[in-house]
Amino acid sequence: MLYANPWLIPMGDEMWLYYSGTARHHGPVSPGQDERTMARNSGIFRASIRQDGFVSADAGYGGGQLTTPVIRFSGRRLEFNCDGSAGGWLKVEIQDGEGKALTGYGLDEADAVVGNAVRKQVTWRRESDVSRLAGRPVRLRLRMRDIKLYAFQFCP
Repeated sequence: MLYANPWLIPMGDEMWLYYSGTARHHGPVSPGQDERTMARNSGIFRASIRQDGFVSADAGYGGGQLTTPVIRFSGRRLEFNCDGSAGGWLKVEIQDGEGKALTGYGLDEADAVVGNAVRKQVTWRRESDVSRLAGRPVRLRLRMRDIKLYAFQFCP
């Protein structure tokens, strides 16, 4: 039997879930079951998951791409929650609402986002400021290879 705490507890870059487990079955003790053995096979445990790690857009070694619907944002920089720890990467192009790359934010200017973190800053030629695009309708076009993308956000 497992009994889980109904709340996820934010802890740094993870979400923790405490639960208890026991070798007992629901209902009365079955013939041949030893209560003392079942008690020794019980405990309190903790499971963890990365922040926003419930679902991901995955690109395999062959690569892939993803384009968002039109969005409007506020903020100065773009961050990704991704796991490319096996040598994966992604590049971000910011497009206008019609799908045309914006000058300075094309795939050719994009620096590769690599590694595994919940807050990887996106840059174009080592610059991260996107505030001049805030409030405008834009799309994000991502070219990815061997990476899991969990979430993105625009930050102050």
